[in-house]
Amino acid sequence: MRAQRHAYPTLAAHGHPSANDWDDAFHRGLGYLIDGIRANTVRAA
Repeated sequence: MRAQRHAYPTLAAHGHPSANDWDDAFHRGLGYLIDGIRANTVRAA
C-alpha cells in the first residue's frame, strides 16, 4: 500500500484496518471517511 501512496493517501497514512476490535475498527473507518470527505472538499475548492 505504501508503494501506491499517491492512489490511497488516507489508507497509507493510517495503515491497514486489520484490528479485530469493533470499536477500534469503527473509529478507524470513521477517520477514513472524514479524511476522504476533507480531501475531496479541499480538492473541489
